[in-house]
Amino acid sequence: MTKTLSGQTWLVTGASRGFGAAIAKKLTAQGAHVIALARTTGALEELDDAITSNGGTCTLTPFDLTKTSELEALGPMLASRFPQLNGWVSCAMQLGGIGPVAHSTPTDYQKLLNLSVIANVQMIRTLDPLLRAAPSAQVVFVTDGMNDKSGPAYWGPYGVAKSALRVLAETYAAEQGTTSINVRCFDPGIMATSLRFAAYPGEDASKLPTADDAAQKLLDEIAAMPARHLRSA
Repeated sequence: MTKTLSGQTWLVTGASRGFGAAIAKKLTAQGAHVIALARTTGALEELDDAITSNGGTCTLTPFDLTKTSELEALGPMLASRFPQLNGWVSCAMQLGGIGPVAHSTPTDYQKLLNLSVIANVQMIRTLDPLLRAAPSAQVVFVTDGMNDKSGPAYWGPYGVAKSALRVLAETYAAEQGTTSINVRCFDPGIMATSLRFAAYPGEDASKLPTADDAAQKLLDEIAAMPARHLRSA
C-alpha cells in the first residue's frame, strides 16, 4: 500500500492523548514523520512506543503550551532539525469548569483562552517560516460544532475558547490567498475520550465513536480535499 505522506513532516500539538494521539498515529502510518508535542512526558513515551511498533517515526517534544512566552523559540528550535513543515494539527484543549457564567471567574476563561487562542497565535508566528518553506502545507485547527449556532448553557469557558479559536482560524485562512498554506477547521464530533468522560461521566463509552474514527475522517479529508478552508460538519 502506498504511504501518501512519505517524506513529510507534521507537527501535532496535544499529541499525548485522545484525538491528538490518534491523528499522530494515523499520520505516521501514512509515512509522515510526526513531531509530537504535549505536556505529559509519560503519555508521549507511550505514543512513541505505539508509533515505532507500527514502523513509524516521531520526535517527542514535551512542552507546556500555556507558557506562551516560551513559544517564540519553538520554530527556530524545530528549524534546526527540519527544513520545513508539511502540516500542523492543533489539538491541545482542556475542558475547564462546567457551570453557570455567574459562578465562573475570569481565571476560568483566561486559562482556556491562553491554551486555545494565545498559544495558537504564538504558534502561527513561530511556525510560519517552516510552513511557507514547504511546497504545500496544511494547518488544521480542531474546533467543536457545539458552538456553531449558540453557546450551550454551562459551557462558558470551553465554548468561548473554542468559538474564539474558530474565528482565529478563519482569519488566518483568509490571509493565505497567495501562500502555499491551506488552513481548515475540523470538528471531530463526539468521541470516547477522557475529556468527554469528564463532562459526561455516566455515558457508555462502548456506544461512542472513537478518537481513531475521527482521526481517520480527518486523514481522508486531508487526502481528498486540500482546500484552503474547510469547515467539517
